[in-house]
Formats: sequence, structure tokens, C-alpha cells
Amino acid sequence: MQISNRYPQFHRLLPQFNNLEQSKLTNLPKPKIHNDHYHARCCLVKSSSSSQDDVQKMVNEFNPKIPIEEALTPPSSWYTHPSFYALELQQLFHKGWLALGITEQLKEPRQYFTGRLGNIEYVVCRDDNGNLQAFHNVCRHHASLLAFGSGTKSCFVCPYHFSTSA
Repeated sequence: MQISNRYPQFHRLLPQFNNLEQSKLTNLPKPKIHNDHYHARCCLVKSSSSSQDDVQKMVNEFNPKIPIEEALTPPSSWYTHPSFYALELQQLFHKGWLALGITEQLKEPRQYFTGRLGNIEYVVCRDDNGNLQAFHNVCRHHASLLAFGSGTKSCFVCPYHFSTSA
């Protein structure tokens, strides 16, 4: 049986985040990208264009030609600024395939593990045919998490609706 039939309430997580028409975490329409607003894909962080300018300024101020002895790391703001984090999510993490784990974590059918990438909760599982599958780890109606940690399950149960997917 196909995994999409077995787990209908999960939304496919891979291969592309960029083609999502709705935010699967909130069921709200995906906002349009305007000149005066910045929205990281699959993220609920918005910042003004002045924040965009701040991020660009931080990038421009960093000089990679400085000898390593004088500039050991990028500026600390690169690690703490919310707009820089949103930019990293958009430019690095939401543009393509990512390794979420190793196959040894899921040796047997119906084993799973969960995780989080930015604001996206996910579950990776092995179906009855031995194929690896990855999905958003949320109920599409209430956005409740469906699985926690790792283990073996014959079905996932929404804690809000008590609906199951086998």
C-alpha cells in the first residue's frame, strides 16, 4: 500500500519546500512576497525592509579577505539577529534536500523519528514496504504534533481529534 494512502493527514515534506501553496503549520494562505515585506519560506517570521537592509549591511561589513588571525569568526550578530536567521532558513535550509538522519535509525517497518528544522516539525518513517518517507508532523486541522521522539507505531493519532492514520 502506498504511504500516501496509509498516512493521508500528513503532508509530504520532501523534496521541495518551495512549492507549498499553504503554510502547512497554520493552514493560512502562504503570504505573497512584497517589496516592503520579507517572508522566509515555511517560516512565520516577517521583518520590514529596513531589517533586510540591516542584514545586507551585516553581510557587506564582513570582509572575508581579512587574515584569519585578525577575524576568527563572522560578527556575533550573524548568530543572533532574527532577520539573519530568517535569511539563512530561506537561502540555505529551504532550497533543497537535507539530510535529516541516517538509514540505520529506521531499520524495521513502522519505525519513525521526529525532528524540527527551523519552524517545521517533521516525522521520518519506514513504511511496510521498507521505503523511507518524510512528512510534516502535524494534524492538518489543528496543527497538533502527531508523533514525538522515536519508536515504532502502527498508526499516528491526533491528540486533538483522536483520528488515526495507519
